[in-house]
Amino acid sequence: MTATAPVDKAAPMWTLSADELRVVARITATVLPSMLRIDLGDDDVILAETVAARSLLAHGLAMPTDGHGIGLAPGAADQLAPLLAPVAVVEVELDAGQPSRHVMVAAHDGAVLALHERELGVWRIDRISGALGAAVWDVVEWPGEPASSASGAQFVLPVSAGLEVDRLARAGLWPEVDRALAEAGVDETTARKWRAAHQQRRLVGRVRLARTIGPEIYEAGEVRWLDGGAAGVWLLSEIDEVTAVIEDVGAQAVWVALDALIGKD
Repeated sequence: MTATAPVDKAAPMWTLSADELRVVARITATVLPSMLRIDLGDDDVILAETVAARSLLAHGLAMPTDGHGIGLAPGAADQLAPLLAPVAVVEVELDAGQPSRHVMVAAHDGAVLALHERELGVWRIDRISGALGAAVWDVVEWPGEPASSASGAQFVLPVSAGLEVDRLARAGLWPEVDRALAEAGVDETTARKWRAAHQQRRLVGRVRLARTIGPEIYEAGEVRWLDGGAAGVWLLSEIDEVTAVIEDVGAQAVWVALDALIGKD
């Protein structure tokens, strides 16, 4: 399951805030991957980007241009190409309590960058040697597999209802969870098993992949799961755009789904 993609210790490394990354995207006319974007009000954006621009200038990642603007320093655009013009991006969110762990790995023309969120809105950026898939397995601190077997319990419900039930469960609103599951037609025994998994959860995981496979041709996929330890490892799979199935599949099935999504090449 694991592959080797060591961090290139001789390569440049940066620590940039979300505001600095937003300025980099603005001055290069690019769009940041969704995990890196933080929405701010107009007034907050002006102040935050002013401070961020000064920081980029001070650290040599940006330089003044004619007309009182700024641009990326020579070489910086090439070094940040996997972030600014990615052909593939993998976003990983592992919530094992506070804070959640966010990692993003992006690739462009053989170059790979790994971004770790050190604290909210602050990202460490490393150049990685190796393929994108192998890099994801190597740089993410994946949890150990729980000692549980798959019960095969499953239920189907609308995607919107699944997201709402998940939100209620994370907030510990169990009467509301029971009511929502009952309204969705989930039988009491299965609902009780799923609730136990949430109450004993070790981790809620989400991995998203977006990849360019040709001119104006893209593919995307996602694996979402709940690791409830002895109460099971539940995989959420979308049957179509509006319907999802949630099933206690066991840890091995989740790794198989992740392998199929990410690969190693």
